[in-house]
Amino acid sequence: MTLRVGFFSLDHMHATAYLEAVRTLPGATIAGIWHPDRKPGKSAARSFQTRWFPHGEDLLDAGIDAAVVCSANRCHDQDTRILAAAQIPTLCEKPLGATTREAAAIVKRFQKHRTLLMTAFPCRFSPIARRARTLVQSGEIGKVLSVTTTNRGTFPGGWFVDRRRSGGGALLDHTVHVADLLRWTLQREVNTVFAESSSRIHGESVEDSGLVMMKFRGGAVATLDTSWSRPGSRYPTWGDVTLEFVGEKGCLQADLFAQHSSLFSTRHPQPMQLPHGEDINVQMVREFLAAVRQGANSPVSGVDGLRAVEIAMAAMESARTHEVTKLQPVSLA
Repeated sequence: MTLRVGFFSLDHMHATAYLEAVRTLPGATIAGIWHPDRKPGKSAARSFQTRWFPHGEDLLDAGIDAAVVCSANRCHDQDTRILAAAQIPTLCEKPLGATTREAAAIVKRFQKHRTLLMTAFPCRFSPIARRARTLVQSGEIGKVLSVTTTNRGTFPGGWFVDRRRSGGGALLDHTVHVADLLRWTLQREVNTVFAESSSRIHGESVEDSGLVMMKFRGGAVATLDTSWSRPGSRYPTWGDVTLEFVGEKGCLQADLFAQHSSLFSTRHPQPMQLPHGEDINVQMVREFLAAVRQGANSPVSGVDGLRAVEIAMAAMESARTHEVTKLQPVSLA
């Protein structure tokens, strides 16, 4: 059975990687693209040999088996409504919602219609992240006492710095990835968050740098450098995701994007990183499609997306008040 996958918006920069993944994976085809801007929508449709649709409902009516939502954060709530109602399994870009309320509404909607909802957290599909999780869960380094993490990237611009469309800056954009990795690896929930942030690097109205401190149930603490601090004109890649665990019996370091070669050439204006090994975007899309095909549970649930948003929202509140914020998880009962 070939799965017909529809793409709802191309606003997020990851959309092209997901389109490429669907095109290359066996047993799947791109059924069409809906994007609100006609010119880039049609251009992408030509590149991927598919159709552009002027409205999301038109793409849905054309017949799809699964959907990928890559719209701006504030649009996720609206864009997923028709998909949940039509019981279309959906992979939604992170953060799942621009607020806790929006994320919870999305999760409840898909639960109501008993339809698969997956949050796009590709870092979970890194072989390095999976190996680190196995070692932590096996007790190789003993009880985890602390974790030092980073998610530092280049400045994205565009709607990412428009709070009306994004909901926040680097504190929201980058916290959710690492918050999810830590929840998944430690199998613990966050109790409290303290954060500071600023917008001193790029001068936008949203924060471009921050430091987040999380305390987990059981006592482990984690710090996260979440920022758009890497100079795009000189830095060889978009950024990094690193984790350093300190346990009672040892330490563990994980650099999720260490699998690369560095290129320095007179043909290019700046150094380049050429990744090799597993493509985490392809791995994520593959597992999403496998879950759709098999009628299985989501590899990364909507609830996982909601919990990560809750942590990011707590960090944003703490940065605003300069006080510790206690998490109050939304009940989905």
